[in-house]
Amino acid sequence: MTTEELQKILQTEGYIAHVDDDGDLTFKAQGRTLYMTLSEDDPTYLRIFTDLTVPADKADELAVLREGNRLECKLKCVKCMLLDQDEERYFIRVAIECFSDTEILEEEITRYIDIVCAAHFELGQTLLM
Repeated sequence: MTTEELQKILQTEGYIAHVDDDGDLTFKAQGRTLYMTLSEDDPTYLRIFTDLTVPADKADELAVLREGNRLECKLKCVKCMLLDQDEERYFIRVAIECFSDTEILEEEITRYIDIVCAAHFELGQTLLM
């Protein structure tokens, strides 16, 4: 699979996808900015992700990790990763990572996007409220 094929699949579903400076596809879905990447050494390995920044005064590290774990157990294919933290914030990535091909992706892309958006929403609701 190629980035161009991914872009075409997204456009077929009504998304406007652009290649960013890193070579990732970026697009908007359900009010969020999402990204799609292919593994350079394995073009069947796909990652769809979005990020969330949580102020440190809203949650502690354990709460972030627990909520990420809860979502991984609840939602299919979801990975929640605490990528970085400092005294002011936690930087969390919400992703679906899977092996796929063009045919499967054409059938399942909206499902994958919906799952990433649902996980991002739930994580934000729990940690930011």
